[in-house]
Amino acid sequence: MPIYAKPNSSVTKEVNNVGVFIGVMLLGPIFFLCIGMVGHFIFSLILTLIIGIPLWAFGLGWLVWFFYAFWAISFVNQKWLDKGWMRVDS
Repeated sequence: MPIYAKPNSSVTKEVNNVGVFIGVMLLGPIFFLCIGMVGHFIFSLILTLIIGIPLWAFGLGWLVWFFYAFWAISFVNQKWLDKGWMRVDS
């Protein structure tokens, strides 16, 4: 689990990669809205509406969230780097 530290402060954040994966699998686009990633919320919502709903006709709509969940881990980790936090674990 990556740990990020705020420069010039003792504040740290730990990203639980398994939690991110499970969150996306269970909540889909709503997960991104809850953690403040509005861009990914909109993109994953559109992806779900365009690809996921037609796939549910075959019982495969969950595949959209499954594949997006793997990428979500790097998206959430990149979120902290973009905010200026530094990764302190190796």
